[in-house]
Amino acid sequence: MDWFASKINTWQKAHGRHDLPWQQNISAYRVWLSEIMLQQTQVETVKPYFIRFLEKYPEISELARASTDDVLALWTGLGYYNRARNLHKTSIIIHKDYQGAFPSCLDRLTELPGIGRSTAGAILALSMGKRGVILDGNVKRVLSRFHLIEGYLEERTTTDELWRHADRHTPAIETNVYTQGIMDLGATICKRSAPACSECPLVNRCGAHQHNLAAQIPRRKPKRKKPVKDSLFFIICNEDKEVIVEKRAESGVWAGLWSPLERCKEYSLDQILEELDLHEDSVLNIATESPIKHSFTHFQIKATPIYVRVRSSACSEFGAGFRWVNSDMIRKKRVDVGMSALALKLINNGPLG
Repeated sequence: MDWFASKINTWQKAHGRHDLPWQQNISAYRVWLSEIMLQQTQVETVKPYFIRFLEKYPEISELARASTDDVLALWTGLGYYNRARNLHKTSIIIHKDYQGAFPSCLDRLTELPGIGRSTAGAILALSMGKRGVILDGNVKRVLSRFHLIEGYLEERTTTDELWRHADRHTPAIETNVYTQGIMDLGATICKRSAPACSECPLVNRCGAHQHNLAAQIPRRKPKRKKPVKDSLFFIICNEDKEVIVEKRAESGVWAGLWSPLERCKEYSLDQILEELDLHEDSVLNIATESPIKHSFTHFQIKATPIYVRVRSSACSEFGAGFRWVNSDMIRKKRVDVGMSALALKLINNGPLG
């Protein structure tokens, strides 16, 4: 074990995190679920989702038998919904092809939907006692600073260099301690902003600290201005606090999720009423609120919410792509369909009384 790994292991045993939900009753299923949920998502956000998910699907066989809609419903508000779809696909494959047990080699793991090299390494190291190499966001930050890597993280040459360092430092013994330790170090000490260098076990040999560059490394390319898509969202509710939601297409933004009716900015309320076979005299009141901006990786949506309250007697059934959802259940996060964070915000923040 080299100096780097030895320092991290010693630090992890004394100061690392040991009480996270996925660190209890460790299994490949629990490690995999946590790793998928933690992709681009903060630990505190993930905790309640992880607990609720295991309450409903304590074993991978139960997840494999679930419907995609049920899985997406549990994922509602967590974002990056392809993670949930791939999670479900992988559970089915493991249940059917591997008799419910995760494969124990890197190549087989990375063949599964949604499992990349780093996630596979975490599963091997944290749940199987095998040597697995990881390179998540926290690890990239620790390695970039320690080795004074000044290339942009988005560049392939930088990624390749980071993988070489990650592989070189990962020990053959106590790999689980090292893997958890380097993630903990990045999350709690070597933080993105205001790193606590004085508390870091690597500080004496850290290149970024020695050159006073910890605040500038790792480097990211300057962000380009994102194009903005203007959309109207019609949030139609009745006197019983039910909201009409529409199932989105199986491809594109929020694929397969349920949402208030999104239309282009030229769309009119009359057109919406006609779509839903609602008469004008069923409308009780209308309120247009200020636009909300919602950001994606490559663009933004400028969502203008239009709240429409109709009589409960106005309509009860629509086509297969529409349904009523109780807004109180949405607020309590007990909705039985998958919805985006923006959909939740539009419904929860609206004048639905």
